[in-house]
Amino acid sequence: MGDLPGNGVAGDGAARGQDGKAFTLFETKDVSVQVVRLGPDAALYAATLPSGKVYRLKADAAAKQDESSAEVVFDAAQFDGRMLPTKRPTERRRPSRTTSGI
Repeated sequence: MGDLPGNGVAGDGAARGQDGKAFTLFETKDVSVQVVRLGPDAALYAATLPSGKVYRLKADAAAKQDESSAEVVFDAAQFDGRMLPTKRPTERRRPSRTTSGI
């Protein structure tokens, strides 16, 4: 993963402070962080296993974040099976044209 413009995340997974020195942006007791994505709100989202939690991280943080300081936005253990709402606009579909009587 290369540097992402404007978010301070380096290819080695470490964040860079204002002094240019690398530091760990997020630390977890989970076995691994499976996915890290930049959200439309300029926050980083980190999905962990085996807990199944997704954390919202401050991409511009100046200090390490951990499970107690990062916001949990999804917890698989609390998921009740219902579909999660999306923030995508509803798609408008044109009525289909049908032929009749042929």
